[in-house]
Amino acid sequence: MRFLGVDLAWGEGSEAKPATRSGVVTLESSGTIADAGWTIGLDATIDWIQQHAADDTLLFVDAPLVITNATSPRLADRQTGQRYGRWWVSANSVNLSSPRKAGVHLRERLEALGWRYSDGREGPSSRGQVLSECYPYTAIVGVSELGYDDKRPAYKRAAKGMPAAEAWPIRTAACDELIPPRRAAR
Repeated sequence: MRFLGVDLAWGEGSEAKPATRSGVVTLESSGTIADAGWTIGLDATIDWIQQHAADDTLLFVDAPLVITNATSPRLADRQTGQRYGRWWVSANSVNLSSPRKAGVHLRERLEALGWRYSDGREGPSSRGQVLSECYPYTAIVGVSELGYDDKRPAYKRAAKGMPAAEAWPIRTAACDELIPPRRAAR
């Protein structure tokens, strides 16, 4: 089984305003990171996914993949804040009138290519190409070994008013802290 992760930029971009970067990673079943990098735009992200997918692949996407609520936040988004708020973790709420639905469009396009969506209720998949929505912060906070006992890592949020060009190196350095170098086997 191969595992792919995509921290998807929710906005698909336009000619006037290009899409922002999406983070991508390939993890082999051995735990080895085979590839990690960035894509820009939905087309490039789908190309990357297709290039790195195996016959049996689980793809986890940090973005809303299914939006059915006409108004108000999704139940999962609301409950994320209720359960993880003490670590400064909440979800950006979305509904059918939300302008940023890149995750929904990604799911639809991958399903057209033969991928299957899973909400996880049937348990972990062991066959085929399956995509699921994930929320990494909820797996990171509260774990003393990772050091985020009281507050989420800051890799996603720049200081208010900080230009994107200044924020990018700070965000990537914070992200690098989450992925320590592998230690050599003894």
